[in-house]
This record gives sequence, C-alpha cells and structure tokens, in this order.
Amino acid sequence: MNAYVMIEYVKKNLRAEQFQALGRLTMSIAIFLFLFAFIYLSLSGATRFSGRSMTLLDPTYAKKYVPIIASVSEH
Repeated sequence: MNAYVMIEYVKKNLRAEQFQALGRLTMSIAIFLFLFAFIYLSLSGATRFSGRSMTLLDPTYAKKYVPIIASVSEH
C-alpha cells in the first residue's frame, strides 16, 4: 500500500475539516522534528558548519578563525 492510497483512504473517511486539521498537525509535527534534529545535531557537534557558512552567520568569524577567508574577501 503506497502513501497516495493511504492518503486517499484517510481523506475519503474524514470530513474536510478533520482532514485539514490532520494535515496541519502532520506538518507541525514534521517541522518540529526537523527543527529539533537540526538544533540537536548542531549543538552536539555531530555536524559542523564550514568557514564560509560561519562567516555568513557571523562576519567576524573569518577574521578570528580563518585568516585566508578574510584576506580573500578583502580583494
């Protein structure tokens, strides 16, 4: 049974308002899980941002930690 068939089955057996509420709930849970996983992985050190990404988030990062990026950006 693929996802499309399951969605159609649920849609057929629920009222429109209930189906929309279920969709909003599903999207909210998915967004929450994505944000939780992103924050957890970032804080735990499992993922690391590159020097370019850190410079985009914090312009002073390159001057402190990656002098080659600072020297290239001056030219």
